[in-house]
Amino acid sequence: HEGYAPAVTGGLRGAPNRRRFPALAGHALACAAAIFILSTPAALAVDAQAFAERLKVIAEEQGGEMSFASAEAQGDDVVLRGVTYKGAKGARDLTFEAVTGSTEDGWHVGRLAIPDTDVAEDDTMVRVSGLVMEDLKIAGTTAATPSDPTAAADMFPGHASLASLEVSNGDERLFVVEDADLSMALGQDGVYRSSFAIGSFSVNLAATDAPRTDAAIAAIGSETIDGSLRSSGSWDPATGEVRVERGTLSVDRVGDLSLSYVISGYTPSFATSLKAFIELQSEVEATPENRNAAS
Repeated sequence: HEGYAPAVTGGLRGAPNRRRFPALAGHALACAAAIFILSTPAALAVDAQAFAERLKVIAEEQGGEMSFASAEAQGDDVVLRGVTYKGAKGARDLTFEAVTGSTEDGWHVGRLAIPDTDVAEDDTMVRVSGLVMEDLKIAGTTAATPSDPTAAADMFPGHASLASLEVSNGDERLFVVEDADLSMALGQDGVYRSSFAIGSFSVNLAATDAPRTDAAIAAIGSETIDGSLRSSGSWDPATGEVRVERGTLSVDRVGDLSLSYVISGYTPSFATSLKAFIELQSEVEATPENRNAAS
């Protein structure tokens, strides 16, 4: 009605009290600031130091020596700077993309491109170029279940590719591999399936001291064996069955060799025992006293 105004005694119902408004506003701003801080890359970043230390432990367990100057998280990526590895020349930076997980449960790396690397031992040099790994699973400290690929290997790449690998002795090339590709996957039935291909390889027979080398050179009419390789297979950890279903070795000037075979008994426990035996043998060979005692 015109001219009518309701009496206001304590403010309109539902409206905030003016005395409380500054406190409510401050509380809301604090919450907003907390949400913003927690959503920044620094807060969401992976534990780079823990990730790097886990890699170092696995390298040592495999008989290698790895060190790094620093570990830095950049969002979901981990950058290790000044990485050195036993036998490899110089230090390099490695970027592990899309890293998730923990040391206890294991880590997962979306992609890792490794810079070209030279590894020297005595007079032998191994040069690795264009190595890329994807869908890389890294074992955690908690025992892996049979359905976890890291139960078979501490580092399990779903896919890996290699531009080239060259082995040389002084100025002489011994062995060259180009365009290698590997894919591995664990199926829902618990069976690992893989495919492997080498676009081309070359073995320098003239550079070896192997018996019957001269006869082999004369037979193929060349000092090198050149060719390619393709294969696919599977491994069932439950039964220990290893199966190569389609393997083809093609050698220039010679022909194609098709391979298919089945190996039984290669269970995870056998693989673990074999790994322990190889590690023990490496330790014995590394110590002259042990080497003499073993002989």
